[in-house]
Amino acid sequence: MEVPIKPSSKEEIQKAIKTIKKLDLKSAEIDTIKELLTPIFKGYIITTPKFQPGLTLYRGRCFENKPTNVSEITYPPKKYIRSDQRVNRAGHPVFYCSTSRSAVFFEVDAKPKDKIVVSKWETIEELLVNNVGYTKTCFFNLKSNRESQTWGEIKKEVNIPETNDLVNEFLSQEFTKIVPAGKEYLYKISIAIAEKLFSDDLFDGLLYPTISMRANADNFALKPRYIEEKKIVIKMVEYIQIDTKEDFKYRITVLDFANSFKEDGTIEWKGRPPHWVLREKGDELKLIAKNGKWVAIDKAGNIVEPE
Repeated sequence: MEVPIKPSSKEEIQKAIKTIKKLDLKSAEIDTIKELLTPIFKGYIITTPKFQPGLTLYRGRCFENKPTNVSEITYPPKKYIRSDQRVNRAGHPVFYCSTSRSAVFFEVDAKPKDKIVVSKWETIEELLVNNVGYTKTCFFNLKSNRESQTWGEIKKEVNIPETNDLVNEFLSQEFTKIVPAGKEYLYKISIAIAEKLFSDDLFDGLLYPTISMRANADNFALKPRYIEEKKIVIKMVEYIQIDTKEDFKYRITVLDFANSFKEDGTIEWKGRPPHWVLREKGDELKLIAKNGKWVAIDKAGNIVEPE
C-alpha cells in the first residue's frame, strides 16, 4: 500500500519562501535553491495535460542569412548556450516553442529590420508535460486577455493540502517574473523550479504561459530527447523580415518559405512567399485569421496549406 506524502506545514513553507526571497541571486547556486524548494514541493499536488499527436508548435530564431539545414533551427548545441534562461542553465539545451506563431516574435524580442526564421512543427507522438504559471494572479499581473488555463481536475478522493494554493502561487509568481536583459542571474529561481517540475523521466517538457506576450499563448520547453527520438517533425519554415513594432504588434514581410526537406535536413527554399493554389475551376477558399496568421478553408471545411 502506497503511503501518501505528508505535506510540509504552512509555517515550514512560509519559512522556505522567505529564505529564497532573501537570497542574493548573483552568488546563490541553483542547486542550493533546489534544496530550499524541497519543503515547498513536499506534498504539492498538480494536474497536468497529456497532448495527443497532431499538436502544432512554432519556434523562432534570429538569422541574418537563411539557414540551409534543419539542424540550425532546432535546439542549439551546448556550447552556444552561454547564459541562463527561464527553464535551462547555461550549457543545457532545451527546445523552446510556442502554440502561437505570433508569440515567437515576442519571445525572440524581434526588432525592426531583424530577419527571423519561424519554423512550424507537429507532434507525432503523445506529449506529456508538467506545467507552471497558470494562476489567476499571474495572468492578471501579466495583463493577459484570456483566462488562466486549467488542466483537468484533481480526483475527489485525493486530499489536497491546505497549503497547495500557497505553493502554486509562489511557484507561478517566481517562474513568470520578467527578467531584464543582462540580469540573467535572476533566472536561477525559475530554473530551480523548472528542474524540480520536469527533470523526472516521466515528462517530455514543461508548459507555461508566454511571459513576453502577456500570457496570451502557451510556451513549451521540450527535452532534446523528444526531438532526437523524432516524436516531432518539421512541417514548414518561413524567412521573415520585421518591418515595424508598435502597440504590442508586429508588421512583417515573409521573404521566403519552405515546406519540403531532404533526408539530410537540407531546407528546400522556394525563393518566394507561400501562396494558395486553386487547382480546379470553381474552387473557393475562405481566409480567416487564426493565431496571428491567415488560414485558408475550402468548401468542405478542410484547412488548405499554402504551397
